[in-house]
Amino acid sequence: MCSSDLDQVHPQLAAASNAAAAGEDPAVTVRAKTVLAQLLSGNVDRTQLDASMNAAMTPAILAGAKAQFAPLGAATTWVYLGKTTANGSTTYRYRVTFSSGTQLYAYMSVDAAGKISGYLLSPS
Repeated sequence: MCSSDLDQVHPQLAAASNAAAAGEDPAVTVRAKTVLAQLLSGNVDRTQLDASMNAAMTPAILAGAKAQFAPLGAATTWVYLGKTTANGSTTYRYRVTFSSGTQLYAYMSVDAAGKISGYLLSPS
């Protein structure tokens, strides 16, 4: 069942599934959106990344990500799902809907120094 079917058959359930978790920090959400847009464009602001993430973002990786995710279209809807803290980093989780209708989960980890230490798009 796709989300539009859910909207029609169970509108209350659909509304609940689209509700953001409590405690969303709007500045972090803007940052997560900005980083995704940069990844999808193939250009990232390396000053925002920790050393490990910066090293991992090779030109080949960025080009591959751009090509892989281009068919999804633009990220049109973000729903904050919460955060967890472990090993000195806080990971923020979002459900992202793209203009193609595809939904993925975005995970952005930020270390204690405020640098992005990880970013993942996943189907779950």
